[in-house]
Amino acid sequence: MNQPKYPPGPKPLPLVGNLLQLPLFKPWLRFTDWKHCYGDVVHVHAFGYHIVIVNSISAADDIFNKQSRVFSDRPRLSVIDFIGADFAIPFMPYGDIWRKHRSMLQQKFRASELPIFRAMEMDKVHQMVLRFMKRPDEFSTHVRNYAGGIMMSIAYGYQITEAEDSILTKAEAVAHLFTDSLLKGTIMDAFPAIYRLFEWLPGTGHKAHGIKAHGMIAEALDLPFKFVQDEMSKGIAKPSFTSEQLEQIADSEANEAIKTHRFIKDVAGNIYLGEFVMNAYLLSFIQLMVLHPDIQRKAQAEIDATIGTNRLPEFNDRPSLPYVEALYREIFRYRPVTPLGIPHAAIEESFYNNFFIPKGRCTVVISNIWAMSRDSEIYNDPDKFMPERFLTEDGNLNNDDLPLSYGFGRRICVGRLLAEDVCWLAIVSTLATCDITTKKDEHGEPIKVKDSLPDSQLRYVIDLPCVIWTHAYKFVISTPESFQSTITARSVQKQNLLELVTAHH
Repeated sequence: MNQPKYPPGPKPLPLVGNLLQLPLFKPWLRFTDWKHCYGDVVHVHAFGYHIVIVNSISAADDIFNKQSRVFSDRPRLSVIDFIGADFAIPFMPYGDIWRKHRSMLQQKFRASELPIFRAMEMDKVHQMVLRFMKRPDEFSTHVRNYAGGIMMSIAYGYQITEAEDSILTKAEAVAHLFTDSLLKGTIMDAFPAIYRLFEWLPGTGHKAHGIKAHGMIAEALDLPFKFVQDEMSKGIAKPSFTSEQLEQIADSEANEAIKTHRFIKDVAGNIYLGEFVMNAYLLSFIQLMVLHPDIQRKAQAEIDATIGTNRLPEFNDRPSLPYVEALYREIFRYRPVTPLGIPHAAIEESFYNNFFIPKGRCTVVISNIWAMSRDSEIYNDPDKFMPERFLTEDGNLNNDDLPLSYGFGRRICVGRLLAEDVCWLAIVSTLATCDITTKKDEHGEPIKVKDSLPDSQLRYVIDLPCVIWTHAYKFVISTPESFQSTITARSVQKQNLLELVTAHH
């Protein structure tokens, strides 16, 4: 019987396959090197598990877009159920439950609905840049409160406080728990026998971790939901996804209402998850402005020439600011928020250029966004940060307008249009009113800022063989390495204008 012809890849070793060739640090770099050796689609395997790495935009289009039904599934991880995170739409298996959840979000975030959120987004961004000016050292907190505040407002009508906010803090704790559990829990699927041993052995804390995780996630979903219910009972609830859904089921029978409440909680929780992509993107924006002051000045000059100094930017200004738009796109290209995307799985056997891609839970198909964004055949001098690559010779925008980090096919991010609004508004508002510069130490020397993402080694790998499965869910979202910067008002007039605007809301 003929063996299937898999895509090319590094030569496997006896017994362990390609296991020892999988990098623990920044795997997208090694995968990109493999692209140059083996081509657009690379295959590695170990112990019966397969990873197919898609390294080019054209291959991604052929696999994820043109075969969107086949590659619409996700690899299964038992840890999702183990910690009670089965509400997370990005990791749901393809099927009716996923379709029902996604459909509800599509209705909320379709293009015609976006203007409803824009007044609130303007309020939030003005608060953020004013806080930049007053407490610049806390810029990462201000970014978090901006992105998280918008998503909490949309999901629950909840206004986060400037200080440490209990509901927001619990939501973030769950997000970190979720990431850590994905890393720890991969062993459940890669090696069921070892997982059963952990279940049996006393003192491992395995079951206790699962119980704790269930409780944390349930609380993070319940607290804001109950907040909306309380506000509605008092007649003071602000419009939100949750309040709208609760109003629609007000007359439902008790048992049906309980089921629907769970559904609403789950979908609302997914709205908040979008905060992490926006947060990572905006921190990269600040870091890159520190590293490239010349580009910052070009964008500011365009804003000043187009908008003037007597008002703040608005959404209607976007078509008139091509350089700012090019900057927005270049940040996504140069610093992809999801260097390896979220992995896909095939619901049936498939082929790419006559190479076999297996179906099922033993295969993960990874989109190497990093390699796609560094493709020298598409992007000249790809390792250079250069917004001009998205402009034509006459200064207009070219047609390269879909950031790859939003994904592909039927799994493309449902909230991408909202994220685009939120990120663009933050960029243009910050550049219009603030200067972002290098911070100096106590001796007046500039504090160096690295142009890199963190190494993020696999801290929780219990046994080396589970590395191959861990790569499926590693680095879903990458934020910049911790850095320092100084953010100051461009003028007293700008700060006064912001204070005047925020005082009226």
